[in-house]
Amino acid sequence: MTLLDQLCVRIRGAIAFLYICVSYIQPLSNDSIYKPHVNNVLALLNVTGDNQLCVLGDFNLSNISWQYLDNNVFLTPSNINTPTESYFIDNLLDMGLTQINDITNGMSRFLDLIFISDDSRFDVSQPASSISPVNLHHIPLVLDFESVEFFEVCSETAKTSFNFAACDFKILEIALREIDWNIPFGNNDVAECFKMFKTLVLDLCFRHVPVFTIRNYKNPWYTKDLKFLKNLKNEFFKKLKSAKEVRFYDLYISHRNKSRDLNKSLFNKYIQNFEVNIKTNPKNFWRYIKSMKKASGIPNSVLYNDVTASCLQDAANLFADFFASNFVSDVDLPVDDLAAVRRNLSRNLFTSIDFG
Repeated sequence: MTLLDQLCVRIRGAIAFLYICVSYIQPLSNDSIYKPHVNNVLALLNVTGDNQLCVLGDFNLSNISWQYLDNNVFLTPSNINTPTESYFIDNLLDMGLTQINDITNGMSRFLDLIFISDDSRFDVSQPASSISPVNLHHIPLVLDFESVEFFEVCSETAKTSFNFAACDFKILEIALREIDWNIPFGNNDVAECFKMFKTLVLDLCFRHVPVFTIRNYKNPWYTKDLKFLKNLKNEFFKKLKSAKEVRFYDLYISHRNKSRDLNKSLFNKYIQNFEVNIKTNPKNFWRYIKSMKKASGIPNSVLYNDVTASCLQDAANLFADFFASNFVSDVDLPVDDLAAVRRNLSRNLFTSIDFG
């Protein structure tokens, strides 16, 4: 039994967790080594929920090239020739992960790959200096993550629908036959008869047809078109795994790229609308600020200029000192000194106060 060179950690962020899975696979390893790595990532993905996931390491798949296509948003693999390469890359991409490292090593190859979940904001760069040795095969990288919280944009009331697939139509048919349709309608006009008919049918459905709750999309910018493309992508991936035909691979890659492009476009539009709506609906902004705070209400203490205030009167005095330090009297000051005061004032406006 061979131990895997794989380590998984969980980092607590301000509003969510970041799961990081680091792997090393030796050169010329067979499928029996790659499959446990993939299975562990899949198992980890099932417990992350809405948190961020990052899978990175040296997978020794240096023959695969990664390049930007079309809109230069996502890196797409090419030159996949072996079943091992296809198995590993396709499985990670099918999990909704995206490879983001576009920096090659000293031999112009991609040894260190970085896969992240779709809803992550990231930045990959090279540091000015390195704490580890640099060689031709591996170069130091800096990976920055930004955690993003999305607010609900739909109604708080859950939507429901009839589940006719689970309906007992024999019982429903008996209930329909027991209704005397002449009694409710009488001499009413067409509009009133239709209204009464609709009420009767809905009442029967609520009594004899199961009801299920319609789940909202995981991300608020999701649309039916995006869901349709992702379903097609998953369908072609299943056919590719079973039939292993080139045409299914081409269809899978095509629909995967289309779904990612649309997802990126919808995401950017959602962020733009959210930023614009802050001006007209500031509640969302303050809701976000409140969610970032570790505590609510008035802080127990205030710290300013190494002075701590524990009561309201002392805290008010510290605030007075802070605001007073940003205002000066310009009486008898030369014009040059006034300009210097204004420059200093603009800098002092950003003096921080620790609210505990």
